Amino acid sequence: MADDLSLLSYIAFNQGDYSAARLSIEKGLALFREVGDSWGIAYALRHLGDVLLEMGEYDAANIPAEESLTISTQLNYVAGIAYALACKGHIALRKGDTATARSLIEESLAKHRERGHQSGTADALFLLAKVALHQRLYTEARHFYEECLVFLEKLEEHDIQAGCLEGLGMVALSLKLPTWAAQLWGAAAQLRESGGTSMSPLDHTDYTQAVIEARKQLGEKVLTAFYEQGRTMTPTQILASREQTPQPEPEVPSSPLTKSKSKPVSPYPDELSAREVEVLRLIAQGWTSAQIAEHLVISPRTVNTHLTSIYRKIQVTTRSAAARYAFEHKLV
Repeated sequence: MADDLSLLSYIAFNQGDYSAARLSIEKGLALFREVGDSWGIAYALRHLGDVLLEMGEYDAANIPAEESLTISTQLNYVAGIAYALACKGHIALRKGDTATARSLIEESLAKHRERGHQSGTADALFLLAKVALHQRLYTEARHFYEECLVFLEKLEEHDIQAGCLEGLGMVALSLKLPTWAAQLWGAAAQLRESGGTSMSPLDHTDYTQAVIEARKQLGEKVLTAFYEQGRTMTPTQILASREQTPQPEPEVPSSPLTKSKSKPVSPYPDELSAREVEVLRLIAQGWTSAQIAEHLVISPRTVNTHLTSIYRKIQVTTRSAAARYAFEHKLV
């Protein structure tokens, strides 16, 4: 039962339903404790730390992460130690302590590399890239993101892969490569849609602000053109194109990718699709992502994917601002 509850929590976590994930893992943890399964306790505690972190409860998240690290150390459970260190490092990053975050995540990376664990290595590289980005060490962040993407070529972990592309896009923008940033974001969006994953709410604000800045630099037409190009490219192609991608152009670039049949003009403002307007209307009425998912018969992650696209198009960062937009444009 404890194992099943852990799996249910993991599924809910990947779908962006953190409340359900927390409920399941807390029940599973209680059962692991009841039967004295130390390995299960260590895993459940670390996962609970990840869940609480995504919910923004940083101090609460550190408690199970620290206990997981202690138990994993006692068991000489190297993978558990490495993941607990990464969780604590991510918490430190979110609290603004980048020095501690870097130290903990570097230790996690060393342990994953020591045991040849590719998924764990990619996860640690992804977090190190985030640390470097927050420290404005853009060249270093680019190196970590690109190394992580190379590892992920052999793995089917679309959520981390998309996160790398989104983060690398923010790095590209800071390195004055806005058209490459747009391509990276387009490729990430395509990965999220095909894999049914959603962006972490912790990353959403920074991402949205970066897209708004890229729109200011490029204009809507150029941004959209390169974004759509990115949607047709694999991560490998995106990395290979990084040096060849032209930078700010006054008009939509002419290329085989942009000469395809033009899309019909949307009847809604800011090129919102019919489905996005449907989601926006429900947001304006106060519906939660879970309620919208059930009503439209889609996953919560798909709802969040639509929200990411809506926010990008209407240039807002919160649900309340999106709801205000819906009323102002008479969509409700």
